[in-house]
Amino acid sequence: MKVCFHGFQENVASFEVSGTVSKGDPVKVSANGTVAACAAGDKFCGIALSVRDGIAAVQLAGYVRVPVSGAVSAGYQTLAAAGEGAVKAAETGRELLVIDADSAECGILL
Repeated sequence: MKVCFHGFQENVASFEVSGTVSKGDPVKVSANGTVAACAAGDKFCGIALSVRDGIAAVQLAGYVRVPVSGAVSAGYQTLAAAGEGAVKAAETGRELLVIDADSAECGILL
């Protein structure tokens, strides 16, 4: 791609971690101030950018690239967690703008 969307209105917050969360995982709020990795079908609040000492930096807004499971196309799409750190097109989830997509990952505006 000849243009770059990284940095667009990025918004990152720190949360405590429940269970196992890895860099790049779609996460959900699981308790007050706490996030957990999403299971398949879960709505996600953001993407874990880093995890250290039980704290995750979670991107809540802006452009991010994430792995996909199945076909996701550009435009407004309803996305949910697919499990295993990926997202998928779904009937219920978050409606997000997919900027670019291929068979491995997509770029979305959270």
